Amino acid sequence: MIFNDTGVAGPDKLKKLNNNADSNFSDEDYKMWSDVGNKTTQTSTIETPKEIMEALKEKMWRRSHSLKSVETLENAIKSFEKYLVSRNITYQQSIQNPIEILDGYTSWLDKNHAASTTRTYLNFAKKALKFLGAKIDSEEFKERVTLPKKRPFQDDKVTKDQIRRIILGLNHLGLKTLLMLMKDTQARPTELLGLRVSDINLSYDPPYLNIAAERAKNDLPRELFFTPETKGLLISYIKKKDKQAGDFLYLNSIDPLDEVAVQEEIETVNGTMRTTLRNLLAGHEFADMNEKVRQHGTMQRYKLHIYSFKKFAFTVMADTLGEIAARAIKGDREYVLTYYRKNREERAADYNKVTPKLLCSPTM
Repeated sequence: MIFNDTGVAGPDKLKKLNNNADSNFSDEDYKMWSDVGNKTTQTSTIETPKEIMEALKEKMWRRSHSLKSVETLENAIKSFEKYLVSRNITYQQSIQNPIEILDGYTSWLDKNHAASTTRTYLNFAKKALKFLGAKIDSEEFKERVTLPKKRPFQDDKVTKDQIRRIILGLNHLGLKTLLMLMKDTQARPTELLGLRVSDINLSYDPPYLNIAAERAKNDLPRELFFTPETKGLLISYIKKKDKQAGDFLYLNSIDPLDEVAVQEEIETVNGTMRTTLRNLLAGHEFADMNEKVRQHGTMQRYKLHIYSFKKFAFTVMADTLGEIAARAIKGDREYVLTYYRKNREERAADYNKVTPKLLCSPTM
């Protein structure tokens, strides 16, 4: 038995988990875990034992090396535990009857979450139960667990006029450069926030930057060109911040070898950038850009947001170079490896065809 009757991990399971890692747990420690909750007839709360949660997080980190993925895992497990408590279900019951429990969890999630969140959280709950010993047949799961259909997010790309208005309205030079790089390159904000000055080549025509594999969403490095107008803004930013070659472009005082600290700082700065943009668009002069999107779920979303700059670049590149090239520059795995067989000169020639359509001057 993996869990005792109160839903707490038994000693055998915990000992197995820790056999694969350094552990100072004694037999008494394992017994203590198996005894937790024995004096209650029904637990009022359910919490995944720390050792099991840490093992799940370690596996997630080992696979993705993404703090965001680990955080999503934690949130998903907490959500699943909340569901179990609301239905007075123990972990042991979940392991014995996982399909029915997961279908009920899906229905519970669907009331207040977007389809994408429901699918993500369900996937993590399924992984957790399988990790704890539940037998889940794939065909039976597909047959009996009803998933909500994915609904496209009805957002908009920014127009050139909107880009000009936003950039001129911002007093945040760092955010200006970030948005301009996004509208030139299709790079994600977190990919750009992890750049170091040495990742940027301002002497080549057109100038370009390198997204390292460890910063790329799909773990594939990319070389991305950007326009002369963004180059000028970027030079101004580097000079104002007195950035040196080895410095991070947007992060301060971070050891580049401390991957956890770097990712934490990227998420912090990313949050600041998004909030700053949202606050600007909340002003009365930007009322036409602050339209909310009606959607299923509780999260408030807007038609224009930081990724709208990325969408602008994708549309321009797809119209000029074709969708395959646009998706490769965006970083879609199935296209990157093919498109990047072209040498730098060939890709620069492609980008020069796009540049006039990306430029938003002369008013900036």
